[in-house]
This record gives sequence, structure tokens and C-alpha cells, in this order.
Amino acid sequence: MPIGAPNDISSVRRFFLEPQSPKQRQYEALRATFPNPVAAIEHGTCGGCKIRVSANTAERVRAGREIVTCEHCSRILFSF
Repeated sequence: MPIGAPNDISSVRRFFLEPQSPKQRQYEALRATFPNPVAAIEHGTCGGCKIRVSANTAERVRAGREIVTCEHCSRILFSF
């Protein structure tokens, strides 16, 4: 995982809760829809909607260089 990239759910939440940031607005919009807008990828599957994500999406999440969302439910994804 790259230096500074969030690597667990608590870090992801803190990362998205920086005051007045576009990330915070994205997080809050998702939170209005889902009780937990952040989900782990487990065996190529979104932990929120339980639908398999594309190989490209899974690889982008593993790389940890950008914010990646599930193409099915829009939750913010992270990997262990």
C-alpha cells in the first residue's frame, strides 16, 4: 500500500472527513444512502452490495493511488 493511503476502515473514514473537502461531500452523499458508505473488496466482491467488481476496479483499489467506488452501488472501496 502506498505511503499515506488509507489501509483500514477507520483511516478511510478519517481521510474522507477532512473539513470542507469534496471528499467529505462525496462521503456525506453516500452516507445519506447507506449506513456505511465504505466497503472492503473481498475476493473481488464489494463488501457492501456483494456484487463482483471488475478486475480493473479491484486493481485500482489495491494500488491505493485514488479514490475508487463500486460500479454497482457507488460505495467507496478499500482493500486489506
